Amino acid sequence: MYMIIQIEYLLFKAKKMAKFYKLLAIILTFSFVLMIFPNNEFTGLLDIEKKITGNDNDKTVRASDNISTHLYYTINNLFDRFYFSLVTAIGIGYGDIVPKTFRLKLLNSLFIIFVIYFTLE
Repeated sequence: MYMIIQIEYLLFKAKKMAKFYKLLAIILTFSFVLMIFPNNEFTGLLDIEKKITGNDNDKTVRASDNISTHLYYTINNLFDRFYFSLVTAIGIGYGDIVPKTFRLKLLNSLFIIFVIYFTLE
């Protein structure tokens, strides 16, 4: 009897792990799809802060300025796109990387619906 309970528990865990691997595959696939989009279709905290403070120059920000230099985030490589996909899929959505164009916002929305569908399955 104890052996049957252990087998059922292992099958239950395997089913949950299969869902995890499915979610990981979706996140990785979305990360590779995001490589199609150029960097200027994403915006980050620096762009948002420039709009708020009105500081439009691209010169190096001095430490004495009122703008924090730690807020700069660009999406340049596959890891950054993986990070964006992971944060979006988990539902945290830090806001340090934000889709700027309509087509990227639409793709991101479809990605969220796809993730919800596979995690609720």
